[in-house]
Amino acid sequence: MRNLGFLVASTVFGLLLYSSSVTAPSAEAQTTNSTEQYGLSVDVLAQAERNYDVIVVGGSAGGAAAALQAKRMGASVALFAETNAIGGQLLTVPSIDEGWMFRNFPSGIYGELVNRVNQVYAAKGMSVGGCYWDPGSRCYEPHILNQQLTAMLREVNVDIYPRATFKDVVLDNNTVRGVEFADLTSSSRVFGSRVLVDATEYGDVIPRTGAAHLVGNGTGDLPGTCIQSITYAVPIKYYDVVPAALRLPGAPPNYASYQAEFAATVAASAGNNMASYPLSLLNHNVYRAMPDFTRGLATGAGPPKSNINFANDYLDFYTYVKGKMPPQYFHMALGGSFLTDGAARTAGISAAKLKTLAFLYYIQDPQGLNDQHWAIADDEFGDITTTDDLSNDVPRPFKPIESLMPPFPYVRESRRIQAVTMLTASGIRRTLNSDGLGRGPVWPTGIAMGDYTTDFHNCDWDGTFEPWSGDKASDLTMPQGPFQVPFESFIPVTVDGFLAAEKNLGSSRVANSALRLQPGVMSTGQAVGTIAALAVRHGIQPRAVSPLETQMELANSGARISMYAHDDVRYPSAHWTDVQIAGARGIMVGSTLSHFSAADPITRREAAAVLARTLGYTPAGAALPAIGHPTFVDVPVGDWGLPFVEAIAAHGITSGCSDKPKKFCPDDQMSREQFAAFLAHGAGLALGPAGGSGMFSDVDNGFQPYAEAAVHAGLMDPCSAGHFCGGSPATRAADVAHGVVRTLSLIGVR
Repeated sequence: MRNLGFLVASTVFGLLLYSSSVTAPSAEAQTTNSTEQYGLSVDVLAQAERNYDVIVVGGSAGGAAAALQAKRMGASVALFAETNAIGGQLLTVPSIDEGWMFRNFPSGIYGELVNRVNQVYAAKGMSVGGCYWDPGSRCYEPHILNQQLTAMLREVNVDIYPRATFKDVVLDNNTVRGVEFADLTSSSRVFGSRVLVDATEYGDVIPRTGAAHLVGNGTGDLPGTCIQSITYAVPIKYYDVVPAALRLPGAPPNYASYQAEFAATVAASAGNNMASYPLSLLNHNVYRAMPDFTRGLATGAGPPKSNINFANDYLDFYTYVKGKMPPQYFHMALGGSFLTDGAARTAGISAAKLKTLAFLYYIQDPQGLNDQHWAIADDEFGDITTTDDLSNDVPRPFKPIESLMPPFPYVRESRRIQAVTMLTASGIRRTLNSDGLGRGPVWPTGIAMGDYTTDFHNCDWDGTFEPWSGDKASDLTMPQGPFQVPFESFIPVTVDGFLAAEKNLGSSRVANSALRLQPGVMSTGQAVGTIAALAVRHGIQPRAVSPLETQMELANSGARISMYAHDDVRYPSAHWTDVQIAGARGIMVGSTLSHFSAADPITRREAAAVLARTLGYTPAGAALPAIGHPTFVDVPVGDWGLPFVEAIAAHGITSGCSDKPKKFCPDDQMSREQFAAFLAHGAGLALGPAGGSGMFSDVDNGFQPYAEAAVHAGLMDPCSAGHFCGGSPATRAADVAHGVVRTLSLIGVR
């Protein structure tokens, strides 16, 4: 008979590799809710056309992901899109900005979208790589992305309201209860909501809720002096001969003021050296290259399509050639009022559009690039952009070209809520692991992921970062790699019935700059949709939703929340959800950084580490205590498992494997019946009679009540009917990771 004391010693699961990251401190933004009265009275809901569980305001990439996830989870969902298109920045910059995690392991709704789009092109035998001078990149046409993303929403019956202009929210004290918008059918439509999501590109819903929020390095009441540039990115296309209708009729307004900047960035005389400026037109076009679904590749002319998103940032001068920038231009940037003042925004968008028209003219201008083959693409936005999207400042002769431009610019910075936890540079700082890849610190409540570098376009000099954040210019050089976004960064400090998505969640400017890219906002959007649907399901406010349950729902839907990619546990593996959650919470990682060793046994030392983290004795990222006098002779000072073994011993979970001398047997394998005993002790399960009830015939004497209790509590599964396989090794995925997640849920961890 195996000694029960051997078991009472060890307790829960194991890991060979566990995260050594330090949990990042959060910073509290120094701002409070405005005292000004906002919102419509709740009385207007008596005339509401309809009530939805979840309303998403904003047809952005993040908004689409939020709406799709909430609907799949059973909520009734409406999506208010500002234009006739869905996708936001996916459409203005359809060459995708990915770090190594999203590129190599796309997951969740983002992964579904890129797989669908890839299949569209694969059916025509076409490659989607080549932008960024990289054959492994993902480069799409805007209309294909819009088509597929809209189809995904239609397939689950999300109600889409196009051309919907947000006007106001309905407030019941501090709780959002609905929304007012205008569209082509009415100047005022009111719908009720249980959860309202701001997924607009500018964070336009936030101020109407009265929620405290940030603008640049200032607040909604006192915006920062500058924000990052916008870009009116425009698709262009190779023509054998540019049609007359697509040739600009002359130089647009302000063309002369941009010529020097354009020439310093892209020049007709430039070679094809990608490492120095100016670039050739070919290299400019390869940077944001796109396939052409209709024509295929343009023989001998480089890519068939591209995107003007290089020399046309606004407001910025010499973005990519700062060394050549005249000193008087250095601190010229887009003002924070662009986000808060309607007239300033209209003027900024018009100016950005004129700068892009100027670059289009520069391509064709005999004194510019003098190219006779490239012009605006005539098959991307012509059926999306309407006269309502045109700018008054664009002269009439340029209207035919303007009507082919996207209905919105590429926006890099928006209003951001003051959240329960503000994600800052320290919260996303990637450090190199032994596999040579960077990863951020552990956030145990992490529910979304970014993986890009900190990407700033202007407004990035000393004094432009928030004083409360602790961020500084040196943070802009951190490497790329996955980082987590905690649940609490989605939750406004005080306002209920409301969540922020897209670029609008609680973060500093630096953290936001790494999270704002297309895959990141789809990840955060899917997380928001999950929180909203769970709030509706349980009849609670979003802030009361369990982060652990949110993680479970996300992982169950195929979303990646762990910063590790295990080659032996891939979705839809039966172990996927457990391994994702254990990794996301910093409890278990793998035998190597890329291999979980799912079927391998676990040792008692590893089990001590996992159990101590699971039960919160040694929280992931917290400093480990120094132990001067070890309890067990075989776990001495210097043994990596010492702090964990001592922690579970101190809490009465283990007494070791022998008394004379006092040993822990750290390298011994743990059996399933032993593991059941550790789980039962760790979770505080009530036990049945000492000999068990006869539920299992293959459990050693003394372990029967533990095996039965663990199975009854759902912490472990039988190996077959009437059998527990008590003497078999406890395996890392099916037993340990599974037990970790069920234990967390059982003991009420959020």
